[in-house]
Amino acid sequence: MTFAIQQINPNWSSQVTTLCYTVSQWDRDTWQDYLRSFPDVAATIQAGEQRMKGWGLFAEEVFHRLYTAPQPIPHDQLRPEVLWAHVLHQLIDESVDIGELQIACRNNKLAAGEATHRLCEWAIGELPHPPRSFNPQKAEDLEAEFVRLQAELTAREEAHKKLSLERQAETDPQRLATLQQQVDQLGTDIAGLKKDLQKLKVKMGRVDQAAQAYAEKIGAAMAEDIANAVYQALNGVYEQRMALIGFGWGDGLGTLKCPGTAQQKERVAQRLISDQRFRQIAEAAGRFQAIAALRQGAKRSKQIPDQIADTSMGNNLAKLAPSELVRVALDAVRTQFFKDFAEESLIQQEFDGSSDEGQQGPVVICLDKSGSMDGPNEVESTGLMLALVGIAQSQNRKARVILYDSRVRYVKDIDPLTASPAERLDLADRQYGGGTNFMEPLSEALDALEKHADLKEADVVFITDGEADVTEGFSKRWREAQQRLNFKVYTLLVGSYVNTSVLERFSDLTIHVRDLSDPQVHQVFDI
Repeated sequence: MTFAIQQINPNWSSQVTTLCYTVSQWDRDTWQDYLRSFPDVAATIQAGEQRMKGWGLFAEEVFHRLYTAPQPIPHDQLRPEVLWAHVLHQLIDESVDIGELQIACRNNKLAAGEATHRLCEWAIGELPHPPRSFNPQKAEDLEAEFVRLQAELTAREEAHKKLSLERQAETDPQRLATLQQQVDQLGTDIAGLKKDLQKLKVKMGRVDQAAQAYAEKIGAAMAEDIANAVYQALNGVYEQRMALIGFGWGDGLGTLKCPGTAQQKERVAQRLISDQRFRQIAEAAGRFQAIAALRQGAKRSKQIPDQIADTSMGNNLAKLAPSELVRVALDAVRTQFFKDFAEESLIQQEFDGSSDEGQQGPVVICLDKSGSMDGPNEVESTGLMLALVGIAQSQNRKARVILYDSRVRYVKDIDPLTASPAERLDLADRQYGGGTNFMEPLSEALDALEKHADLKEADVVFITDGEADVTEGFSKRWREAQQRLNFKVYTLLVGSYVNTSVLERFSDLTIHVRDLSDPQVHQVFDI
């Protein structure tokens, strides 16, 4: 009777499915779906896995915590080789902003994914290099070998006991000798297994000590900076939210009667990660749209102060009190504004009744896409244009967007009843780069105004950084049309050394700024 000790398969790998948290199957599937939709994030997590075995599971747990805020498994249930993850989770828990981050991400896949990406990208970059004595795979292999040898020891001890009892009852000398030989062999095997298990315990102890030491090293090295990482992740979520507002999602203005699909929203979020220009445009659009909504609210409150019935707390941009304008306009307090926006704790004005002043005419936006606008001005002006489109839609006004350089490059008419995010996305993507011509885009603008001659209070916003000629004959026809159609022209001139005399021939208000961060730009939101 022979009992051969089973050898461990050298290619064996423990199928560990959790580190510190029990992740629900729903959240696990949601995270995997997010990674499939965001290949850049998946690549970042995979790179982390190459450096630290189990990094993918750690990322999954971070997502789970932000998405559904679970309770952690007690520390005494954790394996030593996952103490590094436990320490990182603890450091995240101790950060000042983790509660707010969880609120901002709760049941929001895009927000939770954005925050997880930022946190994990930072953490893997700052993670101390593990010592050679710390090897999670080796720890798992040793544990598996220990379990298998322990099972083999138990089986042989049971066989030894059974054969010993059989030997006591045996009377046949030949059979008795065979049993004695088998019992002796089992005794030798048992002693060898116990010795192997003891050696294995020593090895496991050394690996556990290395795991403990490495976890302590992580705590010492990363404790100081992880609070800032959580804060930056929170800012990332707010930036994503404001960027999506720039395309009409969740702006509280009711600008989109056809709000698009979840797939469109996800594609926008994907581009916010992979396309820097697109992200900058979206953030500018969201910022300008928030400022525009507040300025419109201030304008309305001045017009009908007797209709303010009460105040409340919320995040409806169309109802916010004028005092909130300062907070969104200043960099120093903008983050606090976003925090209160997420928590629906901004001051709102509740109106009793509404003012019916009749339907307003269209908003026409002429945006200079010439080569000289390339760079920050092109990004900011495109965001400004998207915000103006949002204002038009919130006021139920038709909009015409005219993109021009040396000629009219693209004209888009936007109906507030059928507008969707796809139209704003298309406008954001368009880039040109020629010279500058004023008369062609102004002629296109006049065409839109002529089509809606029965509507009052039409507005033209003309944005440029250049100079071009406008003939006396065109200027005269323009002024005649303006008197007949009763529209206003706001011209936004970007740049330091540009002659404004030509612009004054067709503009009611010329706003001259060095760049689009100047608060004077906000005057165009009075349309």
